[in-house]
Amino acid sequence: MNTHSPEILVIRFSSLGDVALASAVLHGIARAIPDARLTFATKLAYQPLFEHFDVPVEIVAYRPGQSLFDYRKHLSSVRYDSIVDLHGSVRSVVLSASLRARQCTRIEKHVSERRAMVRRKTGLDHPLSALRAYLEALKPLGLDVDEPFPRLCLSAEERGRVRDLESENPSCIGIGWGARWPTKVVPPQVWNSVLDRLDKNRFNHLRLFGLGSDQPAISSFVQEQQAKRPTVQARIEIGHPLREVMVRIASCAVFISSDSGLMHLAAALGVPSFGLFGPTHPALGFAPVGPGARAFHGGTWCSPCHRHGAAPCFRERTFCFDDLNTTDIAAAITNTIPRETGGSGAHG
Repeated sequence: MNTHSPEILVIRFSSLGDVALASAVLHGIARAIPDARLTFATKLAYQPLFEHFDVPVEIVAYRPGQSLFDYRKHLSSVRYDSIVDLHGSVRSVVLSASLRARQCTRIEKHVSERRAMVRRKTGLDHPLSALRAYLEALKPLGLDVDEPFPRLCLSAEERGRVRDLESENPSCIGIGWGARWPTKVVPPQVWNSVLDRLDKNRFNHLRLFGLGSDQPAISSFVQEQQAKRPTVQARIEIGHPLREVMVRIASCAVFISSDSGLMHLAAALGVPSFGLFGPTHPALGFAPVGPGARAFHGGTWCSPCHRHGAAPCFRERTFCFDDLNTTDIAAAITNTIPRETGGSGAHG
């Protein structure tokens, strides 16, 4: 009698948002093949995302400066039945080939469609989905998985801390300030416009998340808010370990963000996540996915100007952000947050 449990390796090295989305694939495989032995290959920086994960999975971390040959040695002790390459890079292709799995499937990145959206602005009315592409990579394995949302998990202790933070800051609005590419960072005037349209008596608690380089801009913004609204309570959340970032995001009643990994992290934690898109476009496939998640785009003719937002703006100012309808964004916040509680949806 064959009692072999399928050995399945899933690869997604980076970045934060993509790795958070990959959680849906791990859940989908575990549900479809309950006895599968799952291994996930990702960068060391993202390993903490899967602490307390509710699916048994071995994380093999790719360390900074580590050679691909050396990293392969940490994986080659297992003969994998299947490899699911969600990265589709030269590195992941070489690694997959060297491991000689019985079967290998790879993500379809829809490069030509994305290029057409950027160069000719065609296909924007037929949005792509990175999450759907991840799940479709499972079909050659005979798995037709419908996993609607990515999902990351907190421990019981972390969930208790989330509840404590919620009680201190009811109806807290999280703001994801930073982004990998500076051109994707939402300008302060957009955040000001959104907050000016909210009920001043109801929304007085802010948590602002960003990179170390964002500290001066965030501090200036907070000072401006407190000068206009002395009752506002704002916490700048910079420099925390990743698990602590997860706890503090999960304590927010809603999370509004630039097109960034934090946007996807919030959604994977069950927090309604609103993405504000400027030089990029939700149709490129990276709109937030989760309960209550929404993407906002101003409809500016020149957007998207780059697939990843790496190109500098060629116009006199960023009309793509100026054209965002901040009245609609404020209304979405008001309609999302119950009056009596902040009520985040952090996963167990």
